[in-house]
Amino acid sequence: YAGYLAMSYVSIISGPSKTGDIEKVIVYGAHGPKELHVILLNNGRKVMAADPIVREALYCLRCGACMYECAVYPLTTGYWGYKYMGGIGIPWTYYVAGGPEEAAPMAFTCTLCGRCVRHCPMRIDTPKIVEHIRSKLKEQGLLPKFIRDMADKVVTEGVPY
Repeated sequence: YAGYLAMSYVSIISGPSKTGDIEKVIVYGAHGPKELHVILLNNGRKVMAADPIVREALYCLRCGACMYECAVYPLTTGYWGYKYMGGIGIPWTYYVAGGPEEAAPMAFTCTLCGRCVRHCPMRIDTPKIVEHIRSKLKEQGLLPKFIRDMADKVVTEGVPY
């Protein structure tokens, strides 16, 4: 990622601090916490894991590589998303933070170009996941108004505009 700044939301947990500066003896908790507690929350992740297509989104490292290559993300000045950004944020918004109503506009903004897949270190097939979310939204009657209006124009006038 030469020339790019590191995404600011990457978190690395290393555990309690340690040092060997005190008489060359490893001392834990000398600088900072003596213990580290990690709390893992479900928040809809079990439901995501139960869906064989969406399950792949759980492999996301939040590295941001997909957003560097996304055609939509820079055009929205980096504000494409609810709490989880970019195309990979669509399944996370749908299942974990926001729900289907918040995910709908995002799902139909993605171009499904696949540039994100080529740059993802986990090779997550985000376009396949987004297509799946789109079909779920359609079944729930949650197509965004601009999509419904375009579909109506195609039916009535033969063109989407």
